[in-house]
Amino acid sequence: MTRIVADVGGTNCRLALSFADGTIGTSRRFANDDYASFDTLVEAFLTQEGHPKASEMVVAIAGPVAGQSGRLTNRDWHFDSKALGTRFSLRTHLMNDLGALGHALPHLSDASLLHVTETDAPKSKHSGPQQALVVGIGTGFNVSPVLITDQGASPLGAEAGHVSLPLEVFQALQAQLPEGAAGFPTVEDCFSGRGFAALYNRLQPSSPALKGQEIMALQDLPQVQEFLTFYGELLARLCRNLRLAYLPAGGIYFAGTVARSLMENTTARDSFVRTYTPPDKTCPNVQAPVFCIAEDAAALRGCASVTLG
Repeated sequence: MTRIVADVGGTNCRLALSFADGTIGTSRRFANDDYASFDTLVEAFLTQEGHPKASEMVVAIAGPVAGQSGRLTNRDWHFDSKALGTRFSLRTHLMNDLGALGHALPHLSDASLLHVTETDAPKSKHSGPQQALVVGIGTGFNVSPVLITDQGASPLGAEAGHVSLPLEVFQALQAQLPEGAAGFPTVEDCFSGRGFAALYNRLQPSSPALKGQEIMALQDLPQVQEFLTFYGELLARLCRNLRLAYLPAGGIYFAGTVARSLMENTTARDSFVRTYTPPDKTCPNVQAPVFCIAEDAAALRGCASVTLG
């Protein structure tokens, strides 16, 4: 059985073929701006693959999925599994992209993970039921709570990017930006690619406005290091709140381009660890190790592992 697996973000899309033995073929990356719709993007992928005979397609999208319909949060693309199945003559299933990463967690090797905080033991795949949390920071922001058992993973949906900033995050932001903190009312306004760039540019009003990648390219400059220290602290404060809200003793797993660039940066990561690690005063026993998913094909692996009923 051959399955098309797709990870559709707000900016880019990855597609690959998965096979009955659990292997995944070469992942191909596409820029969404180059295509009018997801349909035309799939057509391009199938052409590059030589029009393989696939019987199923599992699509993970960076946006809410209701039933078997969904849309991208940051792009006007709409998805319907029935329409896609008819268009490509195969069985189609939709899921949220963080849900796909949740399904992938039991299948990720330790080498696929960057250990952000110290752990007492290597991540175990068979340690009984555990709660975990996938935190995606890329074009947008969202989370997916995950229950991991010996039978696999059961991820849940959420729209956490659109909730208000936790008070302690807002207060820390307001201390650095007294007149501009109100411009970051939701979690996604602050913790996303556009939020990262917007906050840096607000804190550097006399400098030319930069995009996120341009800021990270200047990470050795003192003002950028200062910003990364501050942003790592803000992210840690957010995750301390998430740790209490979801009790993810099995781990918090960062995903997304922004999260990975931050956790691979020594300045931002050290600042995050310093602020995140101390026990909470009201719930000192609530702990959760933090990892960053370093495998580009992780969501595709999750799509490949889903059993279609």
